[in-house]
Amino acid sequence: MSLPDLSSIELTCDILKIFIPKTAENHRSSIMRKLEIHSTLEWVRDAGKIGLVDMDLWIK
Repeated sequence: MSLPDLSSIELTCDILKIFIPKTAENHRSSIMRKLEIHSTLEWVRDAGKIGLVDMDLWIK
C-alpha cells in the first residue's frame, strides 16, 4: 500500500473544513428544534439547569 500524495491529503482537509462545521450546525439546529429551544441563550441556560454547563464559570 502506498502513501497518498500531499495534494490528496490537502484536498481532503479542505473538504472536511467545509462540511464538518455545517454538519455540526445542522445537528445543533435539529436538537434545538426537537427541544423547542429558540435561541442560543435558552440553549445555554437549559444546559446549565441540568448540569451540562458550569454556570459559575460564565457568571462573574
